[in-house]
Amino acid sequence: MLAALFQKFFAHDAGSGAGRDRLLRLAREALDQNRYDEAVAQLDRLLAREPRNAEALFLRGTALIECNRPRDALSDFERALAAGPAQARYHYNAAVASWKLNEMGRCQASLQAALALEPQLQAAREFLDRTELHGDHYGILLQRIQRHLKPRNYLEIGTENGFSLALAGVETTAIGIDPEPRIAVPLGPNHRVFAETSDDFFARHDVRTLLGGPVELALIDGMHLFEYALRDFINVERLGSREATILVHDVYPQDREGISRERKGAVWLGDVWRLIPCLKRHRPDLWIRTIASPPSGLALIRNLDPASGLLAQKLEQLRREFLALDYPAIEKDRKTALNWVPNDWENVRELLDRNIS
Repeated sequence: MLAALFQKFFAHDAGSGAGRDRLLRLAREALDQNRYDEAVAQLDRLLAREPRNAEALFLRGTALIECNRPRDALSDFERALAAGPAQARYHYNAAVASWKLNEMGRCQASLQAALALEPQLQAAREFLDRTELHGDHYGILLQRIQRHLKPRNYLEIGTENGFSLALAGVETTAIGIDPEPRIAVPLGPNHRVFAETSDDFFARHDVRTLLGGPVELALIDGMHLFEYALRDFINVERLGSREATILVHDVYPQDREGISRERKGAVWLGDVWRLIPCLKRHRPDLWIRTIASPPSGLALIRNLDPASGLLAQKLEQLRREFLALDYPAIEKDRKTALNWVPNDWENVRELLDRNIS
């Protein structure tokens, strides 16, 4: 009986102004102390009496994200926004829930709505930038590309631990190049690693003989400096055919972190991104798209011309020209500058199958 009286009193208290404030305070305290289930329980009581309490809905949605219930959280944020007045933090947390659900269009729309209310909300601006890369991680995307194209041979520059090389089918003749390979996975019977720099490899070996013909698929993921990537592209193109495909990793930085020419931390993309505007300007015959694959984009280059000597003839000129191009010059319009396309497998497959001759 005492419990029933307590529940009756508590329910009445929750509906009062003082009771409402108390439950909101307790919920915020629970959130601050990472007691998310407790926060949800407190807010359930309040929302049972005040289902359109926008702040309670926002707080419960925030707790539900931490409870790994993003769909329920998103519902709460939408109800909070409908109850009004709209606040930037409601839109921002709705974006977080959408991101966890991999609903990137909705995530971007919520972030844009947050910025419309608070243009100086830097966290929303940085989050919006990061949503440009979504979908399959580039390792999964590489595997999909390998399985779809089924190349007879595969050339990889920058093999490191061997994970990406091992994605090539057992029937594919695959060569990995890395000056200091640390192979950590079993490789196929037709897979071989050369422990040397790519410049030395191309100078010393008859690559077409090693591969059994012209290069059909290649990945450039070696030294993260523009001139190295450019030389690698030149060497791979001359050994391929017009129908070959060259992939280049780390071409889409999302911010200025890790893009210096000197490695300063764990994340280092270098300035490989410069390769894309270089090829666009000096080889407009090439077909280039940068797939928005996390963590740093994957360029897809086709319509090669193995007979072209243009880039090799201008190598030093191109180095000087594009080292003078700073990232801030393209940062605001990097989607256009780097030929960004969505990372959706149906879209990527259509790009791979497209007749571009």
